Amino acid sequence: MGLLSRASTLDKKEKIQGLAFSDFIIKHSLKICALLEKKESDYFVKNSIGFDGNSIISAISTADFWNGICPVSKKIYSFTNQGEINPLLQLFSLNIKDNIKNLYIYKNTNSQILLSTEIITNTIADDIELLDNSFHICTISNLNSLMKRLGAVSALATCPFSGLFANFSRLSTKPSCVATYPSVSTVFCCSTTFGVQSTTVTG
Repeated sequence: MGLLSRASTLDKKEKIQGLAFSDFIIKHSLKICALLEKKESDYFVKNSIGFDGNSIISAISTADFWNGICPVSKKIYSFTNQGEINPLLQLFSLNIKDNIKNLYIYKNTNSQILLSTEIITNTIADDIELLDNSFHICTISNLNSLMKRLGAVSALATCPFSGLFANFSRLSTKPSCVATYPSVSTVFCCSTTFGVQSTTVTG
């Protein structure tokens, strides 16, 4: 009976567990990176950490641009000298681009692009293939390492975990900046929207 039960499941596809972006950056200790997603003929930042609002806006780019930068999927691209990096600096604000020494890019099979200032290893590349829209379940224990790496203060506890990351969802044309909760916290979540997408930045 056991063999029959096993045989009946052989033709069923195994469901692979997806990975939330927040869990992904914690797992690999990434500090400055963005996941760009294609919408029609352009790429927009879907999720990011370490990107300020100006960088998120500047990173809006055409599919043709990225086809020239990373034409092949499932390949890690490294840009380690100034000549290679210069064309990519337009994607960053003045506050960030001056500190960029290296850039690494990976395009997954869903045509999503990870742009990172830290080395993308084969293990990271494998996990990029698993990224989905899952939500991270926040606990005090899994916040500790991230808060230490970001130099977060205790006031951060008044802001939802998702507020640590920029996240595109819906678009509008009016940027706004409000405190997540009424408090004396200096942590604010700024929301900027473009057409059919929006992004949230904590700062």
